[in-house]
Amino acid sequence: MCETYEDKNISCAIIGRIKHAGKNIELKETIEKVIHTYISKYKVRVFFYCMTKDLSFGEFLIELCNKYKDHELKLNAVIPHNELYDKFCDKDKERYNHILSKCNRIYDLHESYYSRCYLVKKQFMMIHSKYIIIIQEKPDTAIEYSKDLPNRVIALINPTNLEIEIILT
Repeated sequence: MCETYEDKNISCAIIGRIKHAGKNIELKETIEKVIHTYISKYKVRVFFYCMTKDLSFGEFLIELCNKYKDHELKLNAVIPHNELYDKFCDKDKERYNHILSKCNRIYDLHESYYSRCYLVKKQFMMIHSKYIIIIQEKPDTAIEYSKDLPNRVIALINPTNLEIEIILT
């Protein structure tokens, strides 16, 4: 679904448990530090982001794209299922639509929720990105991801203690 191979070479998926990340100032600073380091080093220009109930993370990523305008960063939204939109109140539906309006591309994966739709979303993001940043509280799970993805995981970030394990140097 990335239109050209070049898109994949400059893309990074941000995956993992990202609950309330957009509201956690220390976690936002940690994520920004990792992104800032690697947008130059690996020429990353496109970030894949999963639309979730935590809209603050999408808003945070839009802020980062604006902050690093000189790098021409783009944000692609991956929507695991279209029923997600219906779960929001009217005010949050406006925020949801605003986030999508700022995205370069939007990928609607499924019409309705089913038990594997979030797994399919993660697989989609990993297939269409050259690099991956994993935000995961459980180090064992994150390490399992990184073993399956040699030379693609940039960093593991623990959102609880803000530890960063740099995988690609």
